[in-house]
This record gives sequence, C-alpha cells and structure tokens, in this order.
Amino acid sequence: MFRLRRRKGQGAIEYLFMIAAALVIILIAVRYVSDAGQNASTQGNLAQIQAQVETIKAQLQASGQSLDSVQIPYTYNDISGTTTFSDLYSICTGTSTSGTLSYHNQSANETQTTTLNIDRYTACKAIVDWWNNQ
Repeated sequence: MFRLRRRKGQGAIEYLFMIAAALVIILIAVRYVSDAGQNASTQGNLAQIQAQVETIKAQLQASGQSLDSVQIPYTYNDISGTTTFSDLYSICTGTSTSGTLSYHNQSANETQTTTLNIDRYTACKAIVDWWNNQ
C-alpha cells in the first residue's frame, strides 16, 4: 500500500505560521484596546474642562453680564483679536462648529472679522485660560 511520507520540518513550518497568525491577532487586539483607552482619556479631559466652563458661565450670569458682550482675547492663525464668550461656548459645547474673531487690520485701519474654526477642547481651554488670567 501507499504510505504518505512526511518530510521532516514540515510540521515546524506549519507551527511557525500558527504562531505568526496568533501574534497578528494579538497585535490587532492590543491596538484596538489602546485606541479605545486613548479616546476615553480625551473624552474625559473634554468633560472635565467643560465642567469648568459651565462654572465660569454661571458666575458670569450671576454677576449680570451678557455672554454676548464678554470679549475674550484670542489668537488664531497668527491673527490676534477678540471673540465673544458665546461663540467660544457654542463651539465648546458642540452646538456650533465655528465662531467669529474680530481684529484690527492696521493696513486697512478698520476692524475685520474672520471665521474661527477650532475644536471643542481648544474652545473650552480658551475660556478657562481667559478666566484664570483675568
């Protein structure tokens, strides 16, 4: 009868492929878990700074100030100007994706505006930094 002959070493190659496949699966799992942890950390930082912004908002309202009239100095794309608390607050809370930055154009000798496109965390941080430095 016929006998199947196995060459020596054939099992070792198959074994190495199995180990390689297992390592790839482990690498994918570790990468997924680390990305999820990083996103949770970022969301935690945003929630923490948003809580500070809510406290600042409450203090401004308690003092009778209009949030639209509170001017916050801000530099965006090398343009220094002011924006309102309301604009930054809207971006911070996610109800808006952009605000307005007013600045004085010296060459034209007039006040101009530009669109302020920043992320939520940056908007919240601008409010907290302004509050802590006033």
